[in-house]
Amino acid sequence: MLFGDKIRELRDEQGLLQRQLAAALEIDTPMFSKIERGDRRAKHESKLSNLLNCCIRMKMRC
Repeated sequence: MLFGDKIRELRDEQGLLQRQLAAALEIDTPMFSKIERGDRRAKHESKLSNLLNCCIRMKMRC
């Protein structure tokens, strides 16, 4: 599973919208969409993990 796929899965599980997480990361929604699709790297991985209440890298190993 790719990093962006895991972000989307965790976001969907928590009922969050892309725009909500984008606003919390202080980026625009299209940029967040690119991160989920794998077109861009997440510069805020630790903050994103905190927002999703998990360690994304650890969840990817499951």
